[in-house]
Amino acid sequence: MSGKLQGLACMIIREHFGEIVERVCSVLIRKGRSLFAAIVGATKLPPKQVRECLFVLIQHNVVQFTETVEGQRVLVYYTANLDGIVARDRIPLFAYLARVRFGETGRRMFLHLATNGRSDAKRLLKVVDTPEAEFTWKTMISQSFVERVLTEEEIAAKNAVSEVPEPKTAAKGKRGAKSGEPDQSVSAGQKRKIAISFDESESAKVPRTAQSSQNGDSADEDGVWRLNFSQFTVLARNKSRINANAAEVIKAILILGEHTSMCKFETTSQPASLPAISSRVDEDKLSETVTTPWLENVLAILEENELRFISKTDDRGGGMYVLNTQKACDHVRRDIIETYVREKFGNIGCRVWRLLFLQGMLGEKDVAKLAMVAYPTARQTLYSLTQSRLAFLQDVPKTLDHAPSRTFYLFFVSLQKCVDTLVDESYEVLMRLKLRREKQRQLVAPILEKLQRSDVQENLDILPEGEKQILDGYREVSRRLQISELRITEMLMALRDF
Repeated sequence: MSGKLQGLACMIIREHFGEIVERVCSVLIRKGRSLFAAIVGATKLPPKQVRECLFVLIQHNVVQFTETVEGQRVLVYYTANLDGIVARDRIPLFAYLARVRFGETGRRMFLHLATNGRSDAKRLLKVVDTPEAEFTWKTMISQSFVERVLTEEEIAAKNAVSEVPEPKTAAKGKRGAKSGEPDQSVSAGQKRKIAISFDESESAKVPRTAQSSQNGDSADEDGVWRLNFSQFTVLARNKSRINANAAEVIKAILILGEHTSMCKFETTSQPASLPAISSRVDEDKLSETVTTPWLENVLAILEENELRFISKTDDRGGGMYVLNTQKACDHVRRDIIETYVREKFGNIGCRVWRLLFLQGMLGEKDVAKLAMVAYPTARQTLYSLTQSRLAFLQDVPKTLDHAPSRTFYLFFVSLQKCVDTLVDESYEVLMRLKLRREKQRQLVAPILEKLQRSDVQENLDILPEGEKQILDGYREVSRRLQISELRITEMLMALRDF
């Protein structure tokens, strides 16, 4: 875990919950799994205050706790959910997607759950009192955009699986463990390995919709619900950016497998038949009428395209088609990196980076020749890309002594390493944007405090003209900074979670 990610997570917690909660959560972020006594000792806060902060963080799904039996004692460990913390910066984007998908009622439900962390169905339907509220709520549950929080009894029942029989050839120190229990055979100070039972590994293969139905996740049941940010990330990923007709066809394939998608953990979408795709295509957004020959023609063009996003896996029932989501996401990441390289190093830098990406390992002279630039320019560009960790160097020695004078140096590009570089850069940029916004707020803090007075709220004309201009300037700067944060967050989501 990088220090930039830890710093960004702490800043997000401070922005959303305040400095005291941030002090408690920063201990879990930097030190990992900790006991309550260790958190109190690290923060120097009263135990009651630390306990209340943990309640808030658990309520908002930022911190998780696990009970572990060690001898005669039951120890409770607390762990920070870094993915959940970073996802909180995407709440404005997810709220927009909720409105597009479920209308204004869905957006209000999303904001209620985002504000309160968790809520029961009766309270939520009472707050969002509209005619279509119940239908929208059931739709969000069926499509896995909200998930039920398991109670302690359900967690205990889930973990209380039968012990795995130990093979006779197993080592003496190893033993069958319950699902979710740490291995007690390791010595103190070592990492504990989680033993997962066969039943749990099999249940992990079951689609999430099937698991939800088995667990009884219906709108009529009593229970506490929370947002499923991973499903909203899948929804953000499924936005197409190609030809309108082809985009609707790809969108139909993605929607058919949307409820079982795991985003970055999958390489292809679920297979979709030709009749199913035809039924999901929205004819109102197409310039032509959807017919079987037209749809087959579009799919054939997408299948023969150089990007190879669509592939046909079976000929039965008109054909089964899958979308290569891994290749599509890599293409999105490549576009983001090329845009970044072009803005930082110019068109020549982008040309050199693309050449290395397509051709593989090349020497300085080969790059200058193929990119059609002067040798000194190519050399300077390559060194600049290498210093920025967007290009990498591989030495090929002629002799065993690895002497520099008898060694070839080849430049190459690794997409995953470039993605990691941009993710680190995004963390740092987000931190700087948040620090700048906080600095701007501190500069106008006296005026903002004055706005809290009842007489000023009733009549803003009491404020002097100069303070009004300063306040307008602060609001404009804050608006621009928030827009920049949202754009960087979208880019980070595409690089990190797609």
